Amino acid sequence: MIWLMANNDNYDKVHKKLIECEITSDIQSDSEQPLTRRKYFLPQRYIDSEDEEPQTSSQLSRPPKVRRLNLLSADDGQEKFQQNGTLMAVTRNRNLTQINESSPQTFNCDTPKISIQESCLTAVTHVKEQNKQILNYLTQQKEKQSSPFPVLPELPTQLPINTEQDLIGLNQLLTESPDTNSALCTYLRTLGGKDITNKTNRILKYILTDEVAQNYNYFGKRSKKKAFCELQLNDMIIRAVKAGTNCNNNEVEGLIKLWLKHAPERLKAIEKRQHKTNN
Repeated sequence: MIWLMANNDNYDKVHKKLIECEITSDIQSDSEQPLTRRKYFLPQRYIDSEDEEPQTSSQLSRPPKVRRLNLLSADDGQEKFQQNGTLMAVTRNRNLTQINESSPQTFNCDTPKISIQESCLTAVTHVKEQNKQILNYLTQQKEKQSSPFPVLPELPTQLPINTEQDLIGLNQLLTESPDTNSALCTYLRTLGGKDITNKTNRILKYILTDEVAQNYNYFGKRSKKKAFCELQLNDMIIRAVKAGTNCNNNEVEGLIKLWLKHAPERLKAIEKRQHKTNN
């Protein structure tokens, strides 16, 4: 038998096809082998352990058909249904309580209502006890706090300070009375500010006027000015600014230096505005 694998007029192309045919097909076989369908074998997990040889999909038995339960009429407290071709009877006790003839029992219809009322009463009493505990806790917390909102303590002078003598008197009071010092510091915290600089400037402006501030610088080493760092007021301002902010003493001290430094310039600006308004 001769197989015609390819046909072409060019010898070189036919020679290349011949080499491909030697690799891809068996040209030495006498007869063409018939094509058979590949057999499918089930995985090992679907094969019974008792079987010696694996079964193909065509040899497997069909699973049993699932039949639904057919409910029939119930007679004398019994329900009958048919399952797998057989009739079975199931008895059901439809009574709420079993009554013995020797010791008869009475069924009261009000028992569910009574149990619901008792549960509601217990829940209400529990809520009342919780409310009492909350009120007691709130009253205790209120008693611990002397004043709900910080109040400006009584001072010998009005703020802001206008004279040097008033500043010396306030500094002496803060040194001798720690309670007044802490109360004034707590009140200055409530002035607020969008940042550390704004908060520091608001506190200084609330306490001192520019007329008094121009006579001070922070260390008192230049232009024969007094040292603001030696005052008790300086420590109180630093504590008030640091409360509720992430800053250190050096940052607050630098802001106080700048505010004291620009006090003369602020006075000149105020005088210029007043001169313009008068003219």
